[in-house]
Amino acid sequence: MNPTKLVLVSMAILLIANQADADAPEVGFQAQIGIASAVERGGEVQKSELTFEPRMDVWFGDNVRLTGIGLVRVDFTDKLEPGRSSNDARSSLSSTATFGDHVEFELRELFVDFELGEMQARVGKQQVVWGQADGLRILDVINPLSFREFILPDFEDRRIPLWMVNAEVPIGEATLQILWIPDQTYDEFPDPEGSFAFTSAKFRPVLGLDEIVRVDRARKPNSVVEDSDFGLRLSAFVGGWDLTANYLYHYQDQPALGVDRSEAVTRITPTYERTHLIGGSASKAFGDFVFRSELGYSTDRYFSSVQSITGVAKTHELSGVLGLDYSGLSDTLISGQFFVSAIDQGEGIVRDAREENLSMLIRRNFFNDTLTLEMLAIHNMDDSDGVVQLDVSYQFTSNTTLSAGADVFYGTADGLFGQFDERDRLSLRIVVSL
Repeated sequence: MNPTKLVLVSMAILLIANQADADAPEVGFQAQIGIASAVERGGEVQKSELTFEPRMDVWFGDNVRLTGIGLVRVDFTDKLEPGRSSNDARSSLSSTATFGDHVEFELRELFVDFELGEMQARVGKQQVVWGQADGLRILDVINPLSFREFILPDFEDRRIPLWMVNAEVPIGEATLQILWIPDQTYDEFPDPEGSFAFTSAKFRPVLGLDEIVRVDRARKPNSVVEDSDFGLRLSAFVGGWDLTANYLYHYQDQPALGVDRSEAVTRITPTYERTHLIGGSASKAFGDFVFRSELGYSTDRYFSSVQSITGVAKTHELSGVLGLDYSGLSDTLISGQFFVSAIDQGEGIVRDAREENLSMLIRRNFFNDTLTLEMLAIHNMDDSDGVVQLDVSYQFTSNTTLSAGADVFYGTADGLFGQFDERDRLSLRIVVSL
């Protein structure tokens, strides 16, 4: 039996066995209306959508809880994913259902929390967060991401939940987290017609001007057991420090773009490759300051190459982030981060040997936390490009929030951020929660 189906059957058996002890379900929802309009391109409406997220929690006794979260999205403009997503990057049990070009349904999360002795476990479709970095990721790579709006939404909304077994076992004063992830779902990128489709040369194979190109369907792992991801994290609080040691054996969520020129037509075949991620994090509070750090080493990373006959070359990558948060001003958070990534640039790899990014987050609350102003800026030091996100939100009632924002890109067309220089936008949101 497919392990993901086994997870569902096990959950059903667990619920049936405990039905007599079930409490009344707790039901809630979040509804959001979002509109985003381009500053350039004649004020083109990038997004005009309604999302509805119902949630249900059911307790079975004191130690077993079932949680389900759905998502219904009605996209009236269809600019972000024209014609809707093809779902090629998702496994069959994590795929979305579409109705025409404008309506999409997704089972966001469905999991059971329970205890077995001292072990706590969560089984089902879920998000798991490693690390503490804002804006960019070092260790937080358990769940793949949706790039339908690039990196503009919050991580929680961009992560694609996965079917997995997530167990935490106390070991003395430390805690060992064990992850088994049979869900073969990877990063989702918009089609070329999408508003935030990637166009930078950094994300394309090196091709000649006269080449005729055909892009084949991605080669995905197909053995649920052998191709499962597996992760371990040991966390502890030692001498005032929050420390973790992390290991993840997984497929990179971005495929390597192999090139075959053996025929008249050049064929590009996206292929997902294995890697080992080894790393850790450390953070500690010093009065009004909090120091944060993460380090990650990936053994096998694939990048476009001008020398390799296959168009890609394998190397390793060392990434890290240093962060410092300051909360000494009333109702204010100031957070700065320095990201660095280094690779061995052998075999004609196109990417820079070293990439550096700076980020700054400033958040200020007013009027008993009913009004929040926030700015997040990310700057790439190598390409001199970046993005600035501004947001103001007002809690109109206890369950209604009104927000307005601006997303401004700058830089050259070859940069990660600069490729969206003409995608600056203004946005409005209304969120109702019950």
